[in-house]
Amino acid sequence: MAEQYGVKETKELLTGMRAMSVVGFKAFKSVPAGEDWKTPANLARIGQEFTRILMSDPVKVAEAQAAFENVGQVSSEIRDLSIREGVDIGITAVQEVQKAFEEIKAA
Repeated sequence: MAEQYGVKETKELLTGMRAMSVVGFKAFKSVPAGEDWKTPANLARIGQEFTRILMSDPVKVAEAQAAFENVGQVSSEIRDLSIREGVDIGITAVQEVQKAFEEIKAA
């Protein structure tokens, strides 16, 4: 294919998904051990912690904004994918999963 679109938005989406996953994991840790996380009080606690954790990390805020700013272009990027771009996205996905595990392990 002609590679009209590139893969910038797709890679930013992967990065943003990693950032939000890590924030979500950290937010879930706010529920006391042994308690049901699905109670209204704990869901509210998780939501508040998610917001607090995200807003206290300007890097994660920037990653989330970049991920969703032009998310509508991802489908065009995927339809126009070359082998090289597919490999590039695959490498990015593996790197983001590794980063997520490292961040979660450190949490």
